[in-house]
Amino acid sequence: MSTNDDRTKLIHSLAFELTIQTQTTITGEVTDFWQDYLHFQDGGRLSVSQPDPKHYRIYAACPNGLTAHPYADSPRINVSASRPDFEIARDIIRRLLPAARAYWQLCREAAARKADQQARIEQTVNILSPRFNARYNDDHTQATISHNCARGEIYSDGLINDFRIRSLTAEQAIKIIELLEAKQ
Repeated sequence: MSTNDDRTKLIHSLAFELTIQTQTTITGEVTDFWQDYLHFQDGGRLSVSQPDPKHYRIYAACPNGLTAHPYADSPRINVSASRPDFEIARDIIRRLLPAARAYWQLCREAAARKADQQARIEQTVNILSPRFNARYNDDHTQATISHNCARGEIYSDGLINDFRIRSLTAEQAIKIIELLEAKQ
């Protein structure tokens, strides 16, 4: 988009046209980056960019606040920059919104799955925390637990995977096996 004024005009004009045509409130957000957003009442977002002077690219972005992306391509359309804003809005409604709404639902489902996985990991870590140190990855979808001579990974199912014990005496190894056999 050529200038900030042009971008602001386009985004607010599209928000206005979409609000009229869908009869729901849609707001525009002009950012300092290469893309701007149209925000829908249900939390959905459309990103608008201009890859070249003659076209706009409009695609579905995950709803505000959701960081879990589904393993699906984001629906998108390209429209001519020379078309009137009300026609671009009509194209968005006809060609993009049905697929965008489905994509937004996938984003919400992915976020719910991620929250569930994080809760299971947190529950396992809380049980182990008196005896083990825990370290999480960036988005808390995996944890590493460690103790003086043991280490393990906790993944999305909340189970301890790849649990390793090192530097044991023969007597310690026998005690561990006896405990495991007694629990079965």
